[in-house]
Amino acid sequence: MKAKDEFVAKMNGLHNAGSSIRFACLKPLTAEEIYYVVVLTDGLIYTSSYTGAYDIMMGKAKNMGDELLKKVNFDHYRKFISQAAAYNKLKNFLGSFGNKADAEDLMRSFVGYLEKSQGLEDGVDVADSYASLYETLPSLATDMLDNVKKNLDRNVVQFNKRGAAIYNILYKLFLSADSANKINLTKDLGVPPVYNIPYSDLTNEKGEVVVQVFFYGDQDGRNIFNGFVNMFGGGNWKVDNTSRLWVVIKSIKGKPVSIYANRALDENKGLDDEAQRALGAYLEKNNLQPTVTIHRGHSYYANSTIDYMTPSSKIVFMGSCGGFNLIDSILKKCDDAHIIASKQIGKTSVNKPFFSLLTEKLRTGKDIDWIPFWKEFKQKANVAGFEDYIPPYKNLGAIFIKAYKKETGEEDL
Repeated sequence: MKAKDEFVAKMNGLHNAGSSIRFACLKPLTAEEIYYVVVLTDGLIYTSSYTGAYDIMMGKAKNMGDELLKKVNFDHYRKFISQAAAYNKLKNFLGSFGNKADAEDLMRSFVGYLEKSQGLEDGVDVADSYASLYETLPSLATDMLDNVKKNLDRNVVQFNKRGAAIYNILYKLFLSADSANKINLTKDLGVPPVYNIPYSDLTNEKGEVVVQVFFYGDQDGRNIFNGFVNMFGGGNWKVDNTSRLWVVIKSIKGKPVSIYANRALDENKGLDDEAQRALGAYLEKNNLQPTVTIHRGHSYYANSTIDYMTPSSKIVFMGSCGGFNLIDSILKKCDDAHIIASKQIGKTSVNKPFFSLLTEKLRTGKDIDWIPFWKEFKQKANVAGFEDYIPPYKNLGAIFIKAYKKETGEEDL
């Protein structure tokens, strides 16, 4: 794909370069062409690449977002709005309209008549945008919720089953963002909660949390493995190094947590794969079912992790997931998983604080409430690249698809 290979790959690859070098490839393009570059690479474009491209696009469009949409005939506009919300540019974009009423009409259109769309992509775009708006533009999120309810009521009156299913799911998903609404997504939609996961859901019958970590035997993997194990010194954890193929890290204070990590052995000899297989067999033989799975390796290793991970996983950290491309595969393997993904190469300066915070929550028996968790995580890992890590509650599109399949029985979407 030209947008990916000739533009986004270049911008992403130059993320450490100055803006004049990084975005030089966009200089010959029109505002409309840049619009297509960003909208056609959703999930692949880094946050910093998007924000830079957006600013250049708006400059070329003379900061008239309404006129830009007209020039592209509103093509892919729902995807564009969803992206702008995710990258915190929607307020700027809507503010560029010459008429405030036009911006309000656009957002009503964004939510409206999803039942007429082919497939579910438009519904996914609407779903994915809400969590970002809920955090950054609460008044717009309130309007969006009201518009969803109006469309739900309209479809119910018109006996449109598809429309009623789409809007009922969106309405319940959006309401669940506020715990005061007491929405039970498992009861109402047959899907797990989006914004939190109780500690009790992560424990086995013995009250223990089992964590499995996948390492790979390239040079990066070996360095990261050593750094990971060294995180668990001090008086709260004990490291068992007796196996030649894996290590076991157990809590010695607080709640029982066991972390099993295969050693990052030489990939050229297939020893890392041997270690992963042996550890998997050990866990299965001893009825140790991991509820937390952590992938520590480049994105090209991710499929191997998914193949070996257990369906019991409730929290899945993919690190470098390559722009959510593997989320659907993960949900097919672990349909209740809360997925943390990244659109960029995983960074130790971000990963390490995440592991520290998560394992400490587990050791102290705390529920994982993702919105406050993410705020605390950001305080500990406020470095470049953090913004490309996506929390589970911003993967609403995946949950929307899952709920729709359960509601309608449709598999081919």
